[in-house]
Amino acid sequence: MAGNIVQVVAAAVQAVANVGDAGASLGSLATTAVNAKPALKNSHSRMVAKMINLHKIRRSVEDHFRIYWFPRKRVDLWLSEVERIELQVMELKDKFSEFDQTWGIHPYAALTEEINVMCTEIDEVLREGKKMEDDLVKPETRRIVELATPISIANVSPLNEKLEQLLEYLKDQSYDTIRVHGVAGTGKRVLIQHVNNHEAIANKMFDIVLWLPASDYENHDNDYSREVRVQHIIARRLGLDLGDITDVNVLASKIRGELDGAKYMLLLDDLKSNIELETIGIPRNKNGSKVVFTTYLRHVFPFGPLTRSTQFFNIEIKKLSEADSWQMFEDILINENDTIQQHEIGTIARKVVKWCDGLFSLIYIVAQNFKSKRSPQNWSDGLQMLRRPAKMGDIYKKALESFLNFSYGGLEENQKLCFLFTVLYPEGSKIPIDCLFDCWTTHKFLVHGAPESSRCDRPRHIGASFKQWLYLMKVRISNMLPLTKSLGQQQWNFCKNVINTNI
Repeated sequence: MAGNIVQVVAAAVQAVANVGDAGASLGSLATTAVNAKPALKNSHSRMVAKMINLHKIRRSVEDHFRIYWFPRKRVDLWLSEVERIELQVMELKDKFSEFDQTWGIHPYAALTEEINVMCTEIDEVLREGKKMEDDLVKPETRRIVELATPISIANVSPLNEKLEQLLEYLKDQSYDTIRVHGVAGTGKRVLIQHVNNHEAIANKMFDIVLWLPASDYENHDNDYSREVRVQHIIARRLGLDLGDITDVNVLASKIRGELDGAKYMLLLDDLKSNIELETIGIPRNKNGSKVVFTTYLRHVFPFGPLTRSTQFFNIEIKKLSEADSWQMFEDILINENDTIQQHEIGTIARKVVKWCDGLFSLIYIVAQNFKSKRSPQNWSDGLQMLRRPAKMGDIYKKALESFLNFSYGGLEENQKLCFLFTVLYPEGSKIPIDCLFDCWTTHKFLVHGAPESSRCDRPRHIGASFKQWLYLMKVRISNMLPLTKSLGQQQWNFCKNVINTNI
């Protein structure tokens, strides 16, 4: 009996002890929970702050991506990572709200660890985003590099119609190549310059627009093939630093890696012979990418030899009609020289326009030259100079000389002196414009970077005038002789003769 009582008492004591241990455990858990909650809140606050920074970087990347070129795959991959992070952060925020707003024993430490891991992932995405943001702001990788304002075609209906046709072809994904064909001087280059600058293109029609005039890669460096020259021009445009690499295959791989998957437009001006763009590294992406090229030849093509099965859009640029030619000529002169409305001058002006033979570029250049002519005699002399026949024996060189005299005679004195500096550069060389401006400034032909003449208020006007003279000659004789060599030699001879005459 006494033994039973002892056992009962012992059991009771044990039960009390167990209750005490349980109470201690519960107290310990409560203390742990109280301590873990501030740590969770700190981690949550860090995560929220990092997400604010991530959203700022994302907006910056997206804004810069609208302006600057960058491989779309890399940007899309980064944005998808940002979206994944956002979804996971939302889930973690929901868990945190549940723990924060309800009473009870929650696994605070486990959630804190999840949030800390997420903070590390956010940091990695932030680092990649900041690097991308820095890479995107390189000036040479703008999506569209606006060209110097091209000659206006606003009142030239035939070219305006061709521009609209070209813009429609750019939207049509049937073919990836558009040929703009026509004889020299019909306005092919001006047309694709307007395409490059068009607001429809600027409004994200393409990921990047590449402008590649033949003058940038033809006849400059015999040490490298034309393909390598083209590759380096395109690489620079894409912001790639390829150093002195000259291996076509290596260069092509670099360019292809950048453009693969991109919706690009390549504007290839004045193509004179076949070129294999795929070998160069230009992929034929089936996503609306376009290659637009101008040429006066029917057999050339930018993706290898042209065959009967080759499919492409074709835009034919023809000479302007007599009515359109006159309208363009009159529009150019009327605001600065209303003497064209006089009967006698008007009659001569009609003959001048007829001499231009419907060639858009000639009409523009000749009209610019005749702006300064105010009397019937001036107009008559100008017409006679245009009509002056070349002498037999050296007919083409004489024709060149005649055109040079025509353009040179319309310059002001400081412009003439500036032009003569071109004799410093050997035949066939590409004149460094900055160096030329330095020479002009040193000899006080320019004041504060601007020509002293009131009619040429910016240096680029002088350069534009030179280009007009050279282009004037090109469109009249491009089918008669190898232009680059002959024109360079004639220009050099012309300058030399002028200098000798004035010394």
